[in-house]
Amino acid sequence: MSHAKKPSNKLLEFSIPPDRIGLQLVTWVRGIVKSNNELVSALSRLRRSYKALLAGMPVTDAEELLWQVEGALQEADRCKNAFASYSAREPHGA
Repeated sequence: MSHAKKPSNKLLEFSIPPDRIGLQLVTWVRGIVKSNNELVSALSRLRRSYKALLAGMPVTDAEELLWQVEGALQEADRCKNAFASYSAREPHGA
């Protein structure tokens, strides 16, 4: 029968001070809000264009729309990984 190890009373240390973590979170959340706004705008425009096509109307701004969608997707992808990549770059014990 194995004996359970007694838990340590030591506090965990984090590599990033709490105030820096808060700043990172605020920056990350702002990026997510910006990304969300860009995605909503691009998707709304895409929906309008799709409805126009279904109604037999021409869509004259397709290339511009695709650029807007591409930009929104890139921003969303960048934001998705921003917090993790920023944390990974922080030196331990900063």
